[in-house]
Amino acid sequence: MKIDTLSATNSYKENIHLLEFVHEIEFYDHHLHKKELKYPSLMKHLQRQANLLTIQALNNLTSIHLAEERMIQLVRNTYVPFHIQERELAGHRDALSYIHDHHIDYSVYDFRIVYIIHKEINQHLTTDQLNEKTSLFPENPLLPHSITSTSQCLSTADLQKLFFEFQSSIEVQKMHPLIAIPLLLHKFFKQIRGHYDALRLMRLLNIYLLHQFDYRIQCYFSLDRQFNESYDSFHDSFLQRFKDQDADAILPLHQWTQFYLETVLTAYKEIGGFINAYKNRSISE
Repeated sequence: MKIDTLSATNSYKENIHLLEFVHEIEFYDHHLHKKELKYPSLMKHLQRQANLLTIQALNNLTSIHLAEERMIQLVRNTYVPFHIQERELAGHRDALSYIHDHHIDYSVYDFRIVYIIHKEINQHLTTDQLNEKTSLFPENPLLPHSITSTSQCLSTADLQKLFFEFQSSIEVQKMHPLIAIPLLLHKFFKQIRGHYDALRLMRLLNIYLLHQFDYRIQCYFSLDRQFNESYDSFHDSFLQRFKDQDADAILPLHQWTQFYLETVLTAYKEIGGFINAYKNRSISE
């Protein structure tokens, strides 16, 4: 039975529990927009810190372990990457920077952003290193094709379909973007799970989509670190379930959607508390 039928979509659109999360997130995001204007120097500091923590969290998904000093040098682009771990970290840095700087250059539903993110992730790898990976997007014109094939690949038509359904859920079925985004991420990841780049692509696509709908938490707080930490306490770990190759073992869509919204809301509350503490300290001084 397909999970993305109109009836299923309506059940998420009308789910009171999920909408409560959405309304809270909207409330905190509204205040975060105001604080951007009021505390520009603080927000710039938070942005630098969030970028570092996000890249660190993305690297943890691939078991990349570098000395903190070297990682900071790579994130700040003051050190040329040498071995494969450093090359992959530099790719994470460039992909994140590209999303933050260029999301406005694309329409909300442009599937080609997936190809661009994938290219940015892998652009520092040598040809031999790239060929060691299986081909995730065989029709991606931005990367040389790997000589190794895989069943976890998506064609251009597959990506177009995913983004068309995403657009339809928002513009036709009037689903709130904060509910439509995790539904898209779930379907996207379900099709490429097991590939080396899968989780990183899903996380970076999430940051891009939040930008497109003018949410700001991803600019000043590492959602990826929050997701990683939440996995440890989530009773039915999304990460562990997706490592299982049994399709039936994938975390149910409704659980993932609630987990996603809870994690985003927690991030908004934490950054709000930090900014308030900064404000109160400034007043006392």
